[in-house]
Amino acid sequence: MIRHAGSIWGLVEGYQKENDPNGLKRRKIEKALDYLTRYIQKKEDTVSYLLNETKNSISLGGNGLAVVAICEYTEKFHDTKYLDFAKHLANGILDMQEETGKFVNLLSPKDYSVQDVEGKHYKYYCGEATLALGKLYGITKDSNYLEAAKKSLQYFVDTNYAIHSDHWTSYAANEITKYVDDESFYELGLRNVANNMNNMLRKKATSHTDLEMLMQCFELYDRILERNLTVSYLQTFPVDTFKTLIQNRVEKQFNSYLYPEIAMYLTNPSGYCDTFFIRTDGFRIRIDDIQHSIVGYSYYVKNLEKIKTLQ
Repeated sequence: MIRHAGSIWGLVEGYQKENDPNGLKRRKIEKALDYLTRYIQKKEDTVSYLLNETKNSISLGGNGLAVVAICEYTEKFHDTKYLDFAKHLANGILDMQEETGKFVNLLSPKDYSVQDVEGKHYKYYCGEATLALGKLYGITKDSNYLEAAKKSLQYFVDTNYAIHSDHWTSYAANEITKYVDDESFYELGLRNVANNMNNMLRKKATSHTDLEMLMQCFELYDRILERNLTVSYLQTFPVDTFKTLIQNRVEKQFNSYLYPEIAMYLTNPSGYCDTFFIRTDGFRIRIDDIQHSIVGYSYYVKNLEKIKTLQ
């Protein structure tokens, strides 16, 4: 269900009204959302969780990505028919947050007991949940969601979360700084990318999340300049390398696109063509990899004119 929710986000992000005159693509998105809602399990009247039946668990990340998908749909189509689902799932996220800002990551669907494995780091889930709270705040203006997201980001700052260079951390920092000008949050977003720049430059293989992470960092960086904010870390942030890296990953990402002349050598060319694949994993094609690529390129196109003037 996590990948299903992510794929809905990709569908919405790639949606173009002029290419959907009969509304067929929108109906497919709604069909996917309707399917998603079948797996929402109510704990209380206004608290719900997304059930992962195959793993018999409830994950923080599942709730997070489901909320993001619904928020993206709500914003794109100006339609609130799924919004209550998002609110209830977000309330489930709030229930999974501890006073420190840290989240519980896995629950049992039977009794809601914690299933987290001690010592295991669930870095993706926390960023997904924080992004979801920020997205929903943007629509509802419910301060409970923003305060919880701020608490989570502060936990990221306090625990030096930027060492993980996780793209969801970049998403979370970018989303919350739309509403909160906290210098430590901006530094978190910048460090999250700066810590991994050299690795990304040396990397020959494609990575479906690199461009997403870079574009979230770019929006955050651009916001600092537009608002004329003081962020001390910006003095050492390698802007020239950052600009080079964006273009590098834009070009490298095309190496994982299944052009017809590549798909023709596979067993089912028409089924594989125009998707994204992982060459180093036996030409694996997965819906969340496609979603990451679509969203990454979408953000790049949205910001292209500003990227050209990056300095």
